[in-house]
Amino acid sequence: MTSLILRFYRPDEGTILLDGKDIATLNTTWLREQISVVSQDLFLFNTTVRENILYSRPGASDAEVIAATRKAQIHDEILALSEGGYETVVGERGGAQLSVGQRQRIAIARAFLKDVPILIMDEPTSALDEQTEQAIIPVLKNLSTSRTSILISHRPSLLGIADHVYAIQDGEILKK
Repeated sequence: MTSLILRFYRPDEGTILLDGKDIATLNTTWLREQISVVSQDLFLFNTTVRENILYSRPGASDAEVIAATRKAQIHDEILALSEGGYETVVGERGGAQLSVGQRQRIAIARAFLKDVPILIMDEPTSALDEQTEQAIIPVLKNLSTSRTSILISHRPSLLGIADHVYAIQDGEILKK
């Protein structure tokens, strides 16, 4: 679904509307600038923590980066990295130097920093243990506040984030 909304693929049938307009008619670059994605497939570049966070908004100040990491509850852990805090190179293979929970919160910090009107969270806690997931749920709730948010998940523990819940069964959308 995320790929359809971001226009990486076209729907086989039907349309996806944004403010009543078919997204197929919208400028793709503009559309993608309006959307932030926190997904299960985390990708970090083999560069510093700071640069990985800045990927969502390259011109952001250090103060804005720190504010985003505080909201994502990862700032103190970044400072504690023995390799140099925000200047720590995260490593190859998408951040091998960091735990899955740390990588997830860096992705969340990117979304806070980008601060756009649409948020898509696609299985944002799928790789986390239960304790880390419980710590991140309030962060995700905070991130989704004051914006259109779509949460895709198989985990019932995330239902508390949503205002409306829809289940998909056999290709049919069921409201719960």
